[in-house]
Amino acid sequence: MPDWKHYVRTHLPALHLNPTRELEIIEELATQLEQAYRDALLAGHDPAQAEHIAASQLPDWKKLASEISRAESPRHTAPSRFWETLPADVRHAWRVLLKSPLFLAVAVLTLAIAIAGCTTMFSLIEAVILRPLAYREPGQLVMVWENQYRRGYHKNVVAMADYLDWKTRNHVFSDMSPVLDQVWNVTGQGDPTVWKGISVNERFLPLLGVYPLLGRPFSTDETRAGGPRVAILSHRIWTERFAASREII
Repeated sequence: MPDWKHYVRTHLPALHLNPTRELEIIEELATQLEQAYRDALLAGHDPAQAEHIAASQLPDWKKLASEISRAESPRHTAPSRFWETLPADVRHAWRVLLKSPLFLAVAVLTLAIAIAGCTTMFSLIEAVILRPLAYREPGQLVMVWENQYRRGYHKNVVAMADYLDWKTRNHVFSDMSPVLDQVWNVTGQGDPTVWKGISVNERFLPLLGVYPLLGRPFSTDETRAGGPRVAILSHRIWTERFAASREII
């Protein structure tokens, strides 16, 4: 593989920046070229073609250096008079609002809607992004896919034989478990419904570090081909479909 850091140092003119920052920029550009090179190889190009494609990502080094220097140069602005004029601005705004009750009502309503929207958005972000996942050591969990770029498949479902081969040769992960998204048509009580879920083996729940609130996890015999057909219900399905009855467990 080409030494892209050396390539960038050779072609990029001097930026006259802090040495540490200049090194960071070189590493960022080298990473960009290396990724383009790898993508070209995955697309089926030979190494020479891939190197040419990657190099074409940055055709004008002088222009690039000029843009980087301009972006990195400190901007000198006149001191802001914000705090000096703030009291007068507040008094003027208050007088305008008092002279126009309708405008005051619209302004208050707008602020209320904006605050409510921000609160709702923060609650959503906190629940989806900021709140830690309810798994043991979530930062150690990864999803592994099979990519077949030449066939046009990205994140392809892994065949069971490949999964077993991965598990046999695995010396990186502490444990592995297959997961398959599935849909079931459920009948027998009330109207037929469609349930979405996943098929897993007996290692899935221990891998996540979670266990059912009631009942037990899957056994090895239950996850083998031809084994008993069992399921673990979500709390919502258990309460809505089965009225939270313990007799079905």
